[in-house]
Amino acid sequence: EDDRKLLNQEEIIDELYQLCGGMALLAVELAHAVNAHWNRDVRSLSKSKSDRLLYLKSVLNDVPTAIEDLICFRFDRLKPEAQMLLKIASVAGFDRYSFSQTLLEHVTLAHAKKEDSSGIVDNQQSQVPVNVGTSEDFNQINYMFQGDNFEMTLDMLVQQRFLVEVNADVGDISNFDSLIYRFRNEHEQLVINGLMLKDQKQRTHAAVALYYENVAERGGEISGDDDASMSMSEITMIPQNSWQILHLIALHFDRANAMVPAMLYYFNSGSELSRIGIRDRSHGSLLSSYLMLEKLLHKYSSDAVELTNVKVNVIQRQQLARKMVQKIGEQDLPESMKSMTQEHLRLMFAGDMGALTTCIVMLTKFGQSVTTLEKEGYKLASEVYIQTIYLSLLVLKESFFINLLERLSSFVHYDSKDDDSFSQCSHDYSFSIEDLTVSFPAFSGLLTLYRDTPIETNAEQETFLANLFVAVTKEANETVHLIRTKCILSHLYLKHDENAKALNESEEVKKLYDHDKHSLDLTNLYGMDWVMICIAAM
Repeated sequence: EDDRKLLNQEEIIDELYQLCGGMALLAVELAHAVNAHWNRDVRSLSKSKSDRLLYLKSVLNDVPTAIEDLICFRFDRLKPEAQMLLKIASVAGFDRYSFSQTLLEHVTLAHAKKEDSSGIVDNQQSQVPVNVGTSEDFNQINYMFQGDNFEMTLDMLVQQRFLVEVNADVGDISNFDSLIYRFRNEHEQLVINGLMLKDQKQRTHAAVALYYENVAERGGEISGDDDASMSMSEITMIPQNSWQILHLIALHFDRANAMVPAMLYYFNSGSELSRIGIRDRSHGSLLSSYLMLEKLLHKYSSDAVELTNVKVNVIQRQQLARKMVQKIGEQDLPESMKSMTQEHLRLMFAGDMGALTTCIVMLTKFGQSVTTLEKEGYKLASEVYIQTIYLSLLVLKESFFINLLERLSSFVHYDSKDDDSFSQCSHDYSFSIEDLTVSFPAFSGLLTLYRDTPIETNAEQETFLANLFVAVTKEANETVHLIRTKCILSHLYLKHDENAKALNESEEVKKLYDHDKHSLDLTNLYGMDWVMICIAAM
């Protein structure tokens, strides 16, 4: 009680006012700093009131007066293990997100085991230590997991008013267990986060993303290699809105500079939002996924990717694919995409064709979303569809690509004598797409835009696009899609007064079509039985 009266001394009040300059936030930080000093030294102070007053004045003279310096001043007086934990929390709790004790435990253990997810983070080759804390290294981590030390450290951070415990709320996308925390002040979180090296932050974001990914995949259960890695706090079910956890995973991978997983999780989040009918937010997630792809393309087009050992067919493929898309429309490919080859894509996706296939699906979904939701979205959508077609052409199987060139020989100059140069390394190159149907929405979407929007096109562009679509569907050996594309081609020939060609395509449609086999599939895939429309038009 006597010590509290010291704060009412006029000279102390004047000193505080001069230090804070009327800034409430600075006053709060100053109070935290002085309180930490006082609690640390109070037992060693003289009982004399005058001595204690002098001590309080000396503390006020010693503490910094800038907000950032005050936060660092308080941080520096924490124990090493508390500093490390607060840094991890500053990553998990960015942008006012809450985080669980379980998360902090698992990320801390991941650092202790050197499970730093460096393979997830692109080009993380630096020698920065895995530990995000202090020079005490893993001894401090081992100490934290003895007895109740971890909980005591967290309680101390709450007492020091860095963190605040919040109630579990199903609307909070990071609530997985009963002990949930958030930074009391966002400015403090930003300052503490700024004390970490970029490499440390990226590694920690990757570890947090992997934690959430593990939780999402296991429906709320966390597994470890042994009992020591198990959580010390109970796990509850993940939020019902799964798009939220998918989006959170994407955000952390994004900040970890792990662009491929970030792109895929943004897309997965958008797909889930679309499934439950929240189209505007779905579009935002798809846009984030598309922008992540642009970052990837820029990175791998600007990097000096070694292509000296790549067979000549990869370069020929790129040149011929570019020639094809130039015949489709006036829109030019982005500079970052022009230099792409099959080898670039293999390196970009680390040989994971499944990831690239999902990327192609994302592009078609984004094109559809842009067309529907954005004003004059058909302009961007047409560019996205052309990019999708180009990427698909780059990763076609060698035999498929050769067949494509032969079928389109009247449109694209191709010397069949060059077949050998393509086939020489076909057995060496396995990075080829298996499911051609994933690109079909790009072809049909672009044809629809040419038909229904103000995009300026000519007969040659539309006809080549339709013929290219037919050639690709033949390689996919999917009769339903082939029938649909031939209906489109017949319609385009009729539109441009090439009646004989239109009739020929219509006759081929009639030969392929079996009402009992194909009518329902056409309706499910394309909205109606287009064969009836085609034949009626003829």
